[in-house]
Amino acid sequence: MTMRPATSEIKKLLEEIYSRLLNEFGHRNWWPGETRDEVIIGAILTQNVSWQNV
Repeated sequence: MTMRPATSEIKKLLEEIYSRLLNEFGHRNWWPGETRDEVIIGAILTQNVSWQNV
């Protein structure tokens, strides 16, 4: 699959922003999941339920 130029430029920009933030502030360890599955399930749940229920 070939990425459109706009999409690849956005991807590069987001990666640059992420890299700069990571370098400046380090890993924040804010996500409570300990395993990959917990992180995935948590990400899905936070998109589909009220924050009061998370």
